[in-house]
Amino acid sequence: MPVKNLWAVKVRELKETEARLMERREFKERKLKCLDCGATFVFSAGEQTFFWSKGLAPPKRCQECRLKRKLTIVREVPNEQ
Repeated sequence: MPVKNLWAVKVRELKETEARLMERREFKERKLKCLDCGATFVFSAGEQTFFWSKGLAPPKRCQECRLKRKLTIVREVPNEQ
C-alpha cells in the first residue's frame, strides 16, 4: 500500500476513534474558581466539548480576567518594524 494511502487510512481511523469517544463522553456544567480574581465561573458542557476536542486544558481564569490578561500581553509585546 502506498504511503499516501496508508496515511489517509490512519487519519480516517483516528477521526472515527475520536467520534466514538465523543459519543461516550458526557460533559456536565462545572463551576471553576478564577486563578486571578477568585470568582466562581461556569465551564459549560459546550465549552468542555470544545476544549476537549482541541486537546486544551480547562480555563484557569474567568472570561473577564482572560480578556484583561490578553490585553496586558498585547500591550507588552514591542512593535516590530
